Amino acid sequence: MTFDFEFVEKNSMEKILPELFRILYGNMNLIAPTGGTFKEDFAVWREYITPAIQGERRQIVMMLCDGELAGYFQYDICNDVFMMEEIQIKPEYQGTGLFRKLYRWLEDKIPEGVTYVEAYSNKNNLKSQGILEKLGLERIGENNSGSSYHYRGKCRELWDCLDKMALIIERYTKDKIQDVLDFERRLREEESDWGWEIDDAYTRQVEGSFEDRAFDGSISLLAYSGGRVVGRIDSAIIASRFDGSKKAYLDWICVLKNYRHKGVAQKLMDALRRALKDEGIDTLIGLTAANGEAQSFYKSVPNSIMRDTGIWIDIS
Repeated sequence: MTFDFEFVEKNSMEKILPELFRILYGNMNLIAPTGGTFKEDFAVWREYITPAIQGERRQIVMMLCDGELAGYFQYDICNDVFMMEEIQIKPEYQGTGLFRKLYRWLEDKIPEGVTYVEAYSNKNNLKSQGILEKLGLERIGENNSGSSYHYRGKCRELWDCLDKMALIIERYTKDKIQDVLDFERRLREEESDWGWEIDDAYTRQVEGSFEDRAFDGSISLLAYSGGRVVGRIDSAIIASRFDGSKKAYLDWICVLKNYRHKGVAQKLMDALRRALKDEGIDTLIGLTAANGEAQSFYKSVPNSIMRDTGIWIDIS
């Protein structure tokens, strides 16, 4: 997925308003439906937004994915306050990192001297409230109608929090061995039943794999957060003369405990699938660990099916 961001041109915004509202209408119907039709609700919203957006420091940002509208963000600058007025993302793009990428794009577009960030969240929108609190904003009150909570925090702390949350997927190359060794040691501090030690022999084997042509078909990816590896996924391309095809074997996927259930493993899997597709591979086969956490993850992988029985054969 390639994400881009654009400000809505205020003098030609009439063309885009129906598309923006369609996203808002769809999301709000899941949280707090008004009971009105699309046409009725759009007329009310259009009457409000058309004059409101003409404010000098109020903007709407379109969020695009591969050229398609994925969502929008509306904000205002009021003296030293960055007011996050509306953020709406289509369900299929939620959880893709779009939110963090938006704020990284916005960082140098917020004027100097802006100290605080504020937002309102509908009382029925528990997901939104959780995100605001995770970003370091505190609940300070309610709106006039009592339908939404009022949140406030500091801009600098918001950007710092986003830096820590940012997840970067990178190819595992030889210069990253030390990062991976650190990750593996942290894994063993959390859980002790991994079955092998991160010692000198292990390190030599890993270093040697980057000089051995037999590993040219290996694809390993690392998930970085805050400059440290928090997850990894490893695979190998297998060529067979049985049917003249090439498939990939999923050898390993693991995430630090503090980063589990936060989409890290899914992002690693998505990145691996894209990398394999670029290599002309259309099937990824893996053995699944017997523990419930692993089983739950593999069952959630899109376009996959659990079948057959794996076997480990000791060749001695």
